[in-house]
Order: sequence, then C-alpha cells, then structure tokens
Amino acid sequence: MLGANDEFSIICISDTEINAQQIDEYLPKMALYIKNARTFVHLGDGISSFKQAVKSTELFASKEIIYIRGNHDRDTCYKKLPEQQQIIVDKNRIFFYHGQSFNRIFEHIDVVKNKIRLKIKKPMDLSWYYKNQQQNLNGKYEIVIYGHIHIPRIEKIGSTIYFCPGGFTYKSMSSNKGNLISFGEVKILKSKGQISFNLYEFINSNFKLIDSKTYDYSS
Repeated sequence: MLGANDEFSIICISDTEINAQQIDEYLPKMALYIKNARTFVHLGDGISSFKQAVKSTELFASKEIIYIRGNHDRDTCYKKLPEQQQIIVDKNRIFFYHGQSFNRIFEHIDVVKNKIRLKIKKPMDLSWYYKNQQQNLNGKYEIVIYGHIHIPRIEKIGSTIYFCPGGFTYKSMSSNKGNLISFGEVKILKSKGQISFNLYEFINSNFKLIDSKTYDYSS
C-alpha cells in the first residue's frame, strides 16, 4: 500500500536481445534508477540473456521483478511465464504485456508491409497496430505498458495511457540505422495524484532523458 506521500516507481525494459555481457555493461549505468524503483518489469524477448546478467549483479537483490513472456522467449523454462499481467497502484489499473497484436494474422501481414516500406526507404506505418491495440485495451486500463515494437512511446488516448520503453537492443523495427538502447520509468505520486512517464536512451556513454510526460489522475 502507498502511504500519504509515497512514490511508487516502476522501471520497464523490453527486448533485451543482446548477450548477457553487453547487458551487464549497461546495468551499472541504471543503478540509481533501479535502486529507487519499487518494481522492475521485463516486458519480454531476451529474458534468457537478462536473467544471466542479473546473476552477476547485486542491483536486483531486494527487487521484485515481473517477467512477461515475449514471442521470442521460446525456451521451455519460460513457457509458464505470463503473457500479460495486471497490477493496481492507487486504483490505477496497470496492464503489462509484450505487445503482440491481438490479431496475429493481420500483424504478420502488417510486418511484411512495413519491411517493404523500409526497403523502399519509406517510414514505418504503425497506424493499424495502434488501432488494433486501442480497440482491445482502451478504457479497460488506466495504463498499458508494452514492448515488442522497439519504439519509445508515451501517448494518452481517451482515458488510457500507452507507454513503450523502446528496446534494450541494437535491432530496430523503425529504420535501417539501428536502435538506441532505452528503458522507461513510471512514477506514481499519490500525494499529488500524478503519474509521470520518463524515457531514457543511451547517448554518449550514459542514459539521458529523451521524453517525459506527467498526467493527473483521480485516486
């Protein structure tokens, strides 16, 4: 439970599709954020590499870690992990899932279309993806947190806030130029009735804030 002035902080990462040694190089740069967090959420894909990296650090010794299974977490030991999970913080329903579309056939078609767009040097078109997401989740939750697309995003649509921390990988879904390692932070401050969303990217040997938005809520 939150006290009158308590802050509930969640660190979110997704798609840790680099090896454990590389992840281990970035984690010390996140030490302060991890230390101040109440909960750490891995949104799927690359869980195996991340778990190996966690074993070599004390940063997570007393942290709750929530693992959400992604579409590439195919090892037998991860099949029992949830594909989605909900927590409630000060009446805010927070929904975690990897981010796959709720219509897998159309998602596959959409992926093929966007690969073609990139080959002919046109930007990705995620309008169908976002529309499908909103049709299934809008109004059901106050906050939806997901990965999968490797593209950082903070956007409020209706009564639902969508938050993607981007990808903890060099792979990019949006261009052929590669991806910047990124993670997200959610802060719920009950005393002010506010939720803040922060996005950090690894730039010039350190994590730097690239986007931040704060919303009011009714507890």
